[in-house]
Amino acid sequence: MLLLGDALACAAAAEPHLVAVTWNDQSVTFAELDRQADATAHALAGLGISRGDVIVTWAGTSLRHIAVFAAAAKAGAVFAPLNPGFTPVEAAGALDYLQPRLIITDAAHLEPAMALSAAPVALMGTGVRVPREADLDLLAATASSRPPASTVHEDDVHAVFLTSGSTGRPKGVALTHRVS
Repeated sequence: MLLLGDALACAAAAEPHLVAVTWNDQSVTFAELDRQADATAHALAGLGISRGDVIVTWAGTSLRHIAVFAAAAKAGAVFAPLNPGFTPVEAAGALDYLQPRLIITDAAHLEPAMALSAAPVALMGTGVRVPREADLDLLAATASSRPPASTVHEDDVHAVFLTSGSTGRPKGVALTHRVS
């Protein structure tokens, strides 16, 4: 049995040059993804994120999202993606339900994310510095790429995916770290 973050590290050790993920014309190998996840996990820790904290992502689809997903696993945080097509009203309901410790967003969702929640906001995949907000990519670029110290347990929740169910209000489907 492996934890989710361990599974990525094992794949990177066994097949470092094998493509792990492809999106459009971009791809990332297991070794690159593992390094990105380690550095991003350290960047998350630098933002005060620790085991059990909920991280909401509200951004368009990108390979960077996969590294944040893996970093959350390594940090023991709970990864909770929002649909990038959510209206501010839909996002507000989801944010109220999830009560995130941090919102990670792209430039397109920055203003509504800041308006809808008191949680700190970090940008990803922009390459643009925005006053008052953390630049997750810059923090990760300067962070250690060594595996973070982990206190993750197999029964800890790693991800919460939202479903509207029958009432239209967000409900979470929780997945744990256990990989068997």
